[in-house]
Amino acid sequence: MVQDITQFYLQISPSCTIRVRKANDRFTMTMKSDEMYIREEIEFPIPEDAWFRLLNEIPMQPIQKRRHTVRWDGRLWSVDVFKGSHKGLVMAEVELSKAQKITKLPSWIGEEVTFDPRYYNQNIASLKGKNDKKRT
Repeated sequence: MVQDITQFYLQISPSCTIRVRKANDRFTMTMKSDEMYIREEIEFPIPEDAWFRLLNEIPMQPIQKRRHTVRWDGRLWSVDVFKGSHKGLVMAEVELSKAQKITKLPSWIGEEVTFDPRYYNQNIASLKGKNDKKRT
């Protein structure tokens, strides 16, 4: 499965992150607690016109990526290939039902960045990439 995703953040704080996302033709808002590994997450649909209104109000560039879902060793992995300002960045992650360590990683996995806050999507969103342009 492949999804084209554009997302941005309305709030990034120590207690809660609010993300707004367009994934293919689905528009959602997600509220996440900011626990490191086990996060409470509430997601709900929003109207398309609300997504575009919010997009035009944010001060930072949205994240654009193509997500590939890959099954490997019985688990579903999300492989995000970033576009736009962050072109060249590729990240893979696996969602686990509880905090546990995976002992066998795919050979296509590179550097482990789970503990590196530079690679959290909300931090990537706040970084200006080399191709940033003002939206009109």
